[in-house]
Amino acid sequence: MAVLLDTDGLPRAERADAVTSAMHDSFLSSYIGPQGNGDAVSARMDEWTFGTTSLCQSAMRGIRVGRTAKQARSSPSPMLAIAVQGNGECAFSRDEEQHVLSTGQLIVYDKNTPYEFGWTGHGISLCLYVPLDDLGMSHDVIREACTRLHLSPLYQLVVDHIAGLGRNAVALASDPAAAGVGTASVELVRALVASAAHDARDRREAFATTLLTQIRAYIRLHLSDPDLTPEAIAAAHHISVRHLYKMCAAADFSLHAWITAHRLQGAHDELAGTTSQHRSIAMIAQRWGYSNPTHFSRRFRDAYGITPRDWRRMAGHGEQYSLVGGDMPGAGVRGSRGGSP
Repeated sequence: MAVLLDTDGLPRAERADAVTSAMHDSFLSSYIGPQGNGDAVSARMDEWTFGTTSLCQSAMRGIRVGRTAKQARSSPSPMLAIAVQGNGECAFSRDEEQHVLSTGQLIVYDKNTPYEFGWTGHGISLCLYVPLDDLGMSHDVIREACTRLHLSPLYQLVVDHIAGLGRNAVALASDPAAAGVGTASVELVRALVASAAHDARDRREAFATTLLTQIRAYIRLHLSDPDLTPEAIAAAHHISVRHLYKMCAAADFSLHAWITAHRLQGAHDELAGTTSQHRSIAMIAQRWGYSNPTHFSRRFRDAYGITPRDWRRMAGHGEQYSLVGGDMPGAGVRGSRGGSP
């Protein structure tokens, strides 16, 4: 976690300038100003990183934040912002439209168009920043979606996802699977935008992948569970095992190979990490869902061409090593239903 700003220890007269500086350093050029009584200005911003995405929690009082058309042109942003109001109310304006966001409401805004936020009382918001390049969607589709978010059946799903990230941000950001959580977040946002924009082709693709996206996110969060079975995954998503396999087959996605690859990759990275040297190989294997150390060693050697013990030794000495089969062995290969990860 990074604390981007905390004005509590600053004199009141310096707080607005501190917010301006923090916003310029972290979120591109914006204009900042007091909202109401300038003496009441306060702000704290915390940020967590999940792969290519980031989550920022802002607690604000008496602040206006925005970007002008000139600022958007001179300092373009590579990110799309998806904000959920966590507490209090926030006034938001865009394209001459005025909105008041209440607790639990979501808004998507492109930072390359003019906008303004304003907090008169104390408010907390969670903002997920997603790279526009990762979304791969046109500005026109995004612009249309921004005005129709509440019409999408995925609206509440994304609200709950971002709120869940905020509740568990510390643990998730420090987890080896943090990058996978970011990938799942990008896919959910893409599905929401496509659905809200009513782009027929993108919408069909979005709905076809949304459930699979949720399943991948669920698996990433439960990779350490030795009881992570197709039956458990299907039950958690209220579908049959048969439907689960049918959906995976349609997406050319092997459930077994994907789980195995991500478990092994997680163990591989942890074995090489300096913060896990006090853990035994058996402990690390168990953390990634392998209760049998011998089975884990065999799987690891089959995937990487080296034993876990030798890999830890080589990584500890900084030796170069080329992985057999790439960084994520088996992740894109269709496999059978049987076998143990």
